[in-house]
Amino acid sequence: MTQHSPDSSVNYRDVGVAFLQNADKCHPGSWVICQSQDTDGKKYTYIAQVTEILQSSDSNEEQEQKAEFLVVQYGDVLQSHPTYKMWQLVFHILSPSRQDAQCTVNIQHNCHDNKCTIELGVVAMQEREKSSDRKFIVKHLNPSDFILNTS
Repeated sequence: MTQHSPDSSVNYRDVGVAFLQNADKCHPGSWVICQSQDTDGKKYTYIAQVTEILQSSDSNEEQEQKAEFLVVQYGDVLQSHPTYKMWQLVFHILSPSRQDAQCTVNIQHNCHDNKCTIELGVVAMQEREKSSDRKFIVKHLNPSDFILNTS
């Protein structure tokens, strides 16, 4: 799979937000579907989590305030999960162009296999004061184990 590596002789800045091909707003932490081409012209579609959104300091994109590159963790689909009946993912780092990102997607943590627990967490605040209420917090184990939510 090819990627659009940013030119190391150019200065880049993190712009924090990008609008994708379908007009979805994406930011670091968003999950996206990307489509790239290899040198033979074969297209690849992959799922990735955005870690940074970059813009070069000397491009038309800067004047138009558009992102140029994404830095993403790319998710390889491994196999269907027997309990969830959805796909499990494994990750790599890539830097596709903004145009390669098609849309955002919904990814969930694999709580079932990791036996994540729900715990009583922090004290809830009400009108700037501590209350007797506590919020429940999910304690995720193995935080890099995800399921593609297709339901």
